[in-house]
Amino acid sequence: MKHSTLLAGCLISLSAFPVLAESPKPAIEGPPGAGAPPASVITQINLGNAGLLAPFYSDLEYGTVLQRVGQSRSRVNTINNGPRGTPTTGYENSSFTVALPWIFRAPIDETSNFTVKLVGVTANEGTNRISEDAQFGFAAVGYEWFYSPTGMFAVELGYRGTEIDRTTGAFDLRRNNLDFKLSFAQQITDEWGAVGRVVYSPGKTKTDIGTPFGIAHAKMSDYYVYNHFDLIGNYSLSFLPDDWKFHPQLGLTYLTSWSDETTNSLGGRILAAEDRYGSVQAIANFEKQVRPGSFSPVLALGVEHVFKDDLAAYSNEKTYGIVQVGLGYLDASGFATYVGIHHREGFAGQRSSTELTIAGNIRF
Repeated sequence: MKHSTLLAGCLISLSAFPVLAESPKPAIEGPPGAGAPPASVITQINLGNAGLLAPFYSDLEYGTVLQRVGQSRSRVNTINNGPRGTPTTGYENSSFTVALPWIFRAPIDETSNFTVKLVGVTANEGTNRISEDAQFGFAAVGYEWFYSPTGMFAVELGYRGTEIDRTTGAFDLRRNNLDFKLSFAQQITDEWGAVGRVVYSPGKTKTDIGTPFGIAHAKMSDYYVYNHFDLIGNYSLSFLPDDWKFHPQLGLTYLTSWSDETTNSLGGRILAAEDRYGSVQAIANFEKQVRPGSFSPVLALGVEHVFKDDLAAYSNEKTYGIVQVGLGYLDASGFATYVGIHHREGFAGQRSSTELTIAGNIRF
């Protein structure tokens, strides 16, 4: 019996909210003088104006990749381990996710913050041959270092509990895992900057799967390494109003996941597995930069192409269209909130996903 970890992690916090800049002005140099904001705030203003801060805090791409890999793995395992005659075509994925990510930060000194992230997510798949619903909670603590007026670095340690229930058959999954994340944002020139992250996530998974011989219980260890890198531009276009900016975004994502060999309660052997997933994205972001006390609309249009997918046997969607619309608000105290919809539609019609994000960012 061949069976690898199902829906490894499934989703992650989809905190794709913009951190709104105080005003669309040139980079502020440090060190700040008397009465000026602390160095950490100056860096955030500069990175926000450059279009780098929202991608730095967003886990949207991370969650999208984990969800797709989990869905594909579930289909592969179901078909490979199913009875003779199990259909091998007609598997589509259509999901709707609600994410509630909230970040709380407190200054340690002029150049660093302590952060706490709390996330709740629920995901529901549309009716299909295989449909699964998922819920998870995520909590993390982190440290942010603003090492220059145009650069920052962060480290984060998080814990996640995931529950997945199949609505089209006897299947339950419970996964607990840690996330170790390193990330950076750096403005390189007035027009371009970079954002990157690497995540290592070890976990333990329990599954209960219905078979003709009873429920097969299994426990296994699994882990993955996720990498993402963006080049992001910052331009004022002649046809846009003065307070609107255009941020072209070129992204690269690569995930490698492993699961250890084990044996289920019915004696079935579960083989070790190693799977890879890679994609590139090209996104046009349009954002209105506002002062505190104002609303900021956000619009993004783009395309994504998957160049590597070891689990594409039954869900082989290669290219997606991307649409995002949202509205953010920042008040004078530093409280920011964002509500937005993000949709990805596969050009082959096999897979689509929609995420509703209601996010908050609170500074003490």
